[in-house]
Amino acid sequence: MTDTKATYTPASSAHISGQLSALASVLRGLEHEAATLSLSAVSGDQEAARRLAEIRAKLDGARADRVVLETARKQALQAEADAFVAAATNGKARRLAEARENAERLLVTASTADALISDLKAVLADLNRTEADVWTSLRLAHVMPPGELIGRKGISRHVVDTLKAFADGRDNFRNDKRTTSEVAEIGWNFLLEDEEEAA
Repeated sequence: MTDTKATYTPASSAHISGQLSALASVLRGLEHEAATLSLSAVSGDQEAARRLAEIRAKLDGARADRVVLETARKQALQAEADAFVAAATNGKARRLAEARENAERLLVTASTADALISDLKAVLADLNRTEADVWTSLRLAHVMPPGELIGRKGISRHVVDTLKAFADGRDNFRNDKRTTSEVAEIGWNFLLEDEEEAA
């Protein structure tokens, strides 16, 4: 057998407040009319007495409705408050779960960074050592490099400065955007050119 039970959406506190406001207007109108008819009714006016009885019955019904609506509004306000707290709690739990996921990814990335730093230290040490070897060989050959010292002294510093500019958010504002290999080539290209000429 199919369940035909009707579903409904609970009325909001604002909607119920609107009903109470409309009901208050009706009550004021009935009470005013009752006050107007009271003297005539007690003076023997049968029509006024009949109408006054009708008004009293309506007033009783309206007042009963007001009690129901006021109770319903309290329940609606409580339900809305509970829903707000639940939504805030669920939102907090969701954000905390996201924070945990991001923290886990951060730790993985941090481990990757540690490995890269270790590799970079070895690369920088190799750059310094190799640069020193080049200068030693030149001195033994009694050869002085021509021109300026660009790319011939402290090439590892260019790597560090490039990374620091990126970390400080200045990467796009650097005047010198040459790569480390480009700077090194400027410094030592005269040796490579000599080798090519000799070949």
